[in-house]
Amino acid sequence: MIKKITMALSMLLAYSQMNAQGITYGFQTSANIAVQSPIGDIYNNDDFKAGFNVGVFGNYNFNKAFGLQTELNYMQNGSQTEIVKNSYNYISVPVLVSYNLLQKANENWRINLYVGPYVSFLLNAERKYSDNETSNMDLVDNTNITELGVVYGFSVKHPIQNHYVVLNLRFGLGLTPYDVENSDPKNKHIGIGIGYEF
Repeated sequence: MIKKITMALSMLLAYSQMNAQGITYGFQTSANIAVQSPIGDIYNNDDFKAGFNVGVFGNYNFNKAFGLQTELNYMQNGSQTEIVKNSYNYISVPVLVSYNLLQKANENWRINLYVGPYVSFLLNAERKYSDNETSNMDLVDNTNITELGVVYGFSVKHPIQNHYVVLNLRFGLGLTPYDVENSDPKNKHIGIGIGYEF
């Protein structure tokens, strides 16, 4: 696991050492609502779990329209009912292609649509019971160590001198199962966040 995290950090650093023209970087955090269910099960979910995401990003702008953003995030996923809370925490590395909707308007503001794949590495997984009598359960042995998925959403960037405050709305969908024995449910989340881009 340490080797995988180190490799992800090395990739992010190597990315930041590319041609400095067009490179920006920053940090971000968001509040997440997560659920675990089959991919096609969108509306019939009643086991949402609140969590958060925090991380850093590097952004390379090819031109005024297109960019490539790589992130390194701590991500909380899982599900929750009145009785049980399942918590799955990951290090997540998305690679996102972005498109600026305002590039023809010569605006300082930016509205970006983005989409791209991610790979996540499991840090821990635990089941807690609300009755305070049943022992908590470690779920690591029942959980796949890596997860592949896709992230999509949009961001609004408001300029402050030469920097930007970034508002994000994103959706994450796991394409590979988190559970070793059950391939149907996948991790999903929606996040509303804020960041700062240098």
